Amino acid sequence: MLKEFLTIREGQSSQSIIKKSCFICHIKTTLSVDEANHFIREIKKTYPQCTNASAYIVGDSGENQRARDNGEPSNSAGLPILEALKLYPITNTTAVVSRVFGGQLLGIPGLKRAYGGAVKKAVEELGLVQQRLQTGIQVNLPYHFINQVEYELKNQNWIHTEEITYQANVQILCFVDQKNKDKFVQYFKDLTLGQVTFLETKERYIAYPVSSLDYL
Repeated sequence: MLKEFLTIREGQSSQSIIKKSCFICHIKTTLSVDEANHFIREIKKTYPQCTNASAYIVGDSGENQRARDNGEPSNSAGLPILEALKLYPITNTTAVVSRVFGGQLLGIPGLKRAYGGAVKKAVEELGLVQQRLQTGIQVNLPYHFINQVEYELKNQNWIHTEEITYQANVQILCFVDQKNKDKFVQYFKDLTLGQVTFLETKERYIAYPVSSLDYL
């Protein structure tokens, strides 16, 4: 499993209207071909009235790639989506572009521009992210430390704070790189004068924004 990889932030682009046809690009991080295909099926169920062309790049080195036209003329939809994805050094990414037909034919060149352009618009609006595999650690500490801890965490960009819950004590779910786990534990012990306990949870990918301009 990759420790980190570049992808597009999950979400969907705003609508693009081209000759009365509406194009919307849906993006999801998919760690396997099965996940990619499941996402494509879900979009088709959600937008059954649309033509849902798609493409994915999956694998540690992006070795699994596929494009589908979903009823559009051959190579006029899926391939332009894939080529737009390949403009960036990303992997584990699936894009589905949903088109609501507006009654006017675009021609094959027009379709290629529209489907590829929908992905480029998604990158502009959603941005790129670096997905980093990080260790989850639940921190348990007394209430009287929470104001200081919350203030300090705002300045620690190496710690991702996921959730704070208030029960008998305060529980803070954080994620850090594996190499920073010992540093994290010591950091909280110093903040709380040792009045803290830890529970390690599952690893998962955390998304960190990056500039798309760095990869053009």
